Amino acid sequence: MPDYNDSDFDQDHNEEHVPHGAMMAHATGGGHDEEHEGAPEWLISFADMVMLIMGFFVILFALNMSPPAKAGAEGDSDGEGGATVPFDRWAEFVWNTRAAFGNPIDLDTTDPELRKVVDWYYSNGPGRAQDEGEPGDKEEIHSPRDTGEHSLMIDLKFAHDSEHLTDEGMERIQRLARQVRGLPMIIEVHGHASRGEAGNDTEAGLELSFERAMAVSRALAADGVNWRRIEIVAAGDNEPFTDHPSNSIEDAPNRRVEIRVTNRHAVDPVRTEPVDTP
Repeated sequence: MPDYNDSDFDQDHNEEHVPHGAMMAHATGGGHDEEHEGAPEWLISFADMVMLIMGFFVILFALNMSPPAKAGAEGDSDGEGGATVPFDRWAEFVWNTRAAFGNPIDLDTTDPELRKVVDWYYSNGPGRAQDEGEPGDKEEIHSPRDTGEHSLMIDLKFAHDSEHLTDEGMERIQRLARQVRGLPMIIEVHGHASRGEAGNDTEAGLELSFERAMAVSRALAADGVNWRRIEIVAAGDNEPFTDHPSNSIEDAPNRRVEIRVTNRHAVDPVRTEPVDTP
């Protein structure tokens, strides 16, 4: 029979004894409880915010892409100067993006980069011919994009009680005439007078609006637009831009002429022979 002493018993007992806390830790696989079942709400919100910011900067990047130089008009890039895209794609993207965000490009803008987009707008569109047709007598013609009743509309301002065109108005008329010279559409010229000009004399307002419309029509005809394509409307003070002006500054926008390039085509006059009567 083996001989045990007290020291051997105490040593074996201490080696076999496992503290209660250690047993619990071992049983649970660690010193903490895993109660996490998904991402916290703040993390999801943060991720959404990051995605929105990224999308915002993508839009800014796209809007600030420089149009290609003439040498790279086909989309070639030498790896310098950032992203380069074909000009037609760039212009269409800028035009549609500005329109989609409710900030269309002003057709009379003086910004040199936006002028390139406006020029593209006049020479391209969904109705652009794909097949070569019979050659005409014009070197080039422009086709405004079909947007409904009117393809294009511009306003010309006038001084108080005056039917004389300003220098800026003449330049805009000349530019418009070059753009529509080869087109068959009817051009409506709407003359207007302000409430301050017409006063209580409706006839005077109609006469002034007619004289303004005639001045614009004469300028269009002088720049090559056929008189048969021009329709003159004298509205007097019946169609104000500012409904209830309280002073001359607010009334100034009503002193105007609207030029509307319609989608209606001018019809050649029907020639008739005189009828002999008995």
